[in-house]
Amino acid sequence: MLKTGNQLKAARALIGLSQGEVAERAGVHLNTISAMEKRGPSLLTSGFDIVTRVARVLEAAGVMFVAGNGHGPGVVLKKPSVDSDSVPQRVDRKGGSQKKPRSRRSDPFQPTV
Repeated sequence: MLKTGNQLKAARALIGLSQGEVAERAGVHLNTISAMEKRGPSLLTSGFDIVTRVARVLEAAGVMFVAGNGHGPGVVLKKPSVDSDSVPQRVDRKGGSQKKPRSRRSDPFQPTV
């Protein structure tokens, strides 16, 4: 769960959203996001519903909030899910048509005979 201003700022940086974009998507004022980030490493004091809305916006964009590991809470990007439709298929060149290699002349200015 989103707990600190630093987490919010780091999450935004990971996904490339501005404060305004996060605010708009979460349905809160830009000043709310700014004030949350200004808390830095301190716990957020915004209402639970606001923190939850902001966290959901960031999670929907691929952010995952992680518990502290001795250095405080953090954020990571989720590994994108892979489905067979989005993965480019390998092309087997042995069975397909291949382009013939271009013939190279030793001197491109010499006419061919």
